[in-house]
Amino acid sequence: MKRITAILLTLLMLVMAAACTASPDKPADTTAAPSTTAPADTTAAPETTAPETEYQLPEKDMNNWELSILNTDPNTLSWANTTITVEDINGESLNDAFYNRNLALTQKYNFKLLETKQRFSDIDDTLSRNALSNNDEFDIYVLNEGYEITSIPYVTDFNYLPVIDLDQPWWNPNATSLFDINGVQIAVAGHMSLASASRAHTIVFNKDIWAERGDGTNFYDLVRDGKWTLDKYLEIAQSIASDLNGNQQWDKDDLYGMFFGRSFKGYLMAFSVGAGLEWTTANADGEHEFTLHQNERALNLLTRLIDLWQAEGFTYDISTTAYGTDTYLTCFEDGHALFTQRVPHDIINLRSMTQDFGILPNPKMDESQENYISPCYGGASWALSKTVSEDDYENLGIILEAMAYETYCDIMPLYIENAVKTRAGRDADSAEMLDIVYNTLKYDIAGNLLMNKMQYGWMAKVFNAKSSNILVSSITSDLNNYKKLIEDMYKAALDMD
Repeated sequence: MKRITAILLTLLMLVMAAACTASPDKPADTTAAPSTTAPADTTAAPETTAPETEYQLPEKDMNNWELSILNTDPNTLSWANTTITVEDINGESLNDAFYNRNLALTQKYNFKLLETKQRFSDIDDTLSRNALSNNDEFDIYVLNEGYEITSIPYVTDFNYLPVIDLDQPWWNPNATSLFDINGVQIAVAGHMSLASASRAHTIVFNKDIWAERGDGTNFYDLVRDGKWTLDKYLEIAQSIASDLNGNQQWDKDDLYGMFFGRSFKGYLMAFSVGAGLEWTTANADGEHEFTLHQNERALNLLTRLIDLWQAEGFTYDISTTAYGTDTYLTCFEDGHALFTQRVPHDIINLRSMTQDFGILPNPKMDESQENYISPCYGGASWALSKTVSEDDYENLGIILEAMAYETYCDIMPLYIENAVKTRAGRDADSAEMLDIVYNTLKYDIAGNLLMNKMQYGWMAKVFNAKSSNILVSSITSDLNNYKKLIEDMYKAALDMD
């Protein structure tokens, strides 16, 4: 690519550069598993040998054809980067990269890219209303993942589009495969935007605190040696707590082992997913069923995590609402916690910290776990409207393929580069860790499609009780709701025209 060689990046960028010169007839060895109904637990190590020929996108004059997208208002989906268009060049690298991508593609293919923004929680209603009234105002609807399963009757199978190759790395196959419901591609999670990449789960640590109060352990070496485990993480988090002001009360002036971040749900889901503990199980027909209440290992881990968050000094007291934010959001930024859970969208905002930080992948269950697993949820996927004309399929396929390809090659490297810049400069070790994260992303039904329902269901009950005693009963009380949601999802996919 014309710009990628100018960017100093780590192994991940080399992998991207390899994929961005691949031929359609001989694709690069990607970093994600091929598309299946049930996503794989981990992703294989990347192949860094660049193919000999350049990937060629189709040529076509679209004669001023319009691609209309209903995107999420960033003020309402503030926890992800859903940028598609920008107004103008402003000197900021990501902004200018999006502007240049769109300008180059609209000129190359002679089409118009139109974007309308709406509150994310209203987009599914707009989709259904327009589909029922045969209103073709929008071609693409950018939906929060939790709204996908109720929107199936109003979307078109992406498999109808020519040109796009969902096994290519720019389509984020291990994410996009989640939306393959019995062979029907109800949505995609490719790199047309940063909606998925911005939600990759990581552990961030305060380097200065660890240098002053730690035992000298190199966290990066723990990861490299396969010894970055939940036991090690929780042991360190508990050991670092200190009543700094000596008032014998745990308040915002003290030092905590970890800080949840936005809310507790990521704490429970992320550590479960990272430990390889599924909350759903595929039956003999390959369809998933919600089975958390029967998964003893997962329940034991959740019990441990729930009980631990009540331990003094483990984490700063979170808000009284199960889905709200903390009363002291800058606990980590102000140097009052060793660890926090963050995604790249949040990490970029840490660059103003006066203390240095580092990035780590999610810890493994134990050393016997073969690979790290990095959960990714809370982003947005792209749904193709049921009202799209078949005459537009080719144009849609070409443009979506081109957008995903160009973003993966030119914008993703810039995004990663920004995420690993700290007060001390670029952190090569953290770049290596982020490479691991992006090579081991995990999407699943519970964490992505059911998270909204669980957040207001059993998770809220356990959070408000602040006790693991009601864990199983709260899950089983909501079991029929999750069962029906999944059953309806498969049925809706089968009923699609």
